[in-house]
Amino acid sequence: MAENQKHVSFRMNIATHNKMRYIAYARGQTVSGRVAFLVRKDIERYEKEHGEITKELLMDLERMNK
Repeated sequence: MAENQKHVSFRMNIATHNKMRYIAYARGQTVSGRVAFLVRKDIERYEKEHGEITKELLMDLERMNK
């Protein structure tokens, strides 16, 4: 795994996982690759609507969670 990547583990129901596998396979992706793609697209949509999530905002979030 590249050093600039974070491992994330989460649960989903079996039916959703099977459908995600189907879509990923149809698009020549792994499930992990498909999920990463969908997350990037969601971030793009959010930032388009609300503005860029800057390093400063991320640092503020870190401080709030301590």
